Amino acid sequence: MKFLLNVIDSRTGYATSQEMADITAFNNGVRDQGNFVLAAGLSAPEESRVFDANGSEEPTPERVGASTDFASSSAPHPYVSGFWILECDDAESAAQLASQAARACARRVELRPFLD
Repeated sequence: MKFLLNVIDSRTGYATSQEMADITAFNNGVRDQGNFVLAAGLSAPEESRVFDANGSEEPTPERVGASTDFASSSAPHPYVSGFWILECDDAESAAQLASQAARACARRVELRPFLD
């Protein structure tokens, strides 16, 4: 079974050297165990674009940071700042790895199974 582990944060690119070392150790561990599929950090939402094809017009990109609700608040908004895709035997194994990932990166981690 494949699982997505989303790292939830409100800032990008500020991990400490210890956190980076812990993330590297976690990555090496899941590689050694055969669980690793893919992992990456992501840029801040200000760098993203959303394409909406729900209307009848041709989708045009919208900058996420330009939306009124997002830009008008001074409070940081949580977003996905990185992710892992892991292959696990079952949901319990994935939950254990998600807990380890959260400790490694010192952030909230959302665990979601892929649809079959």
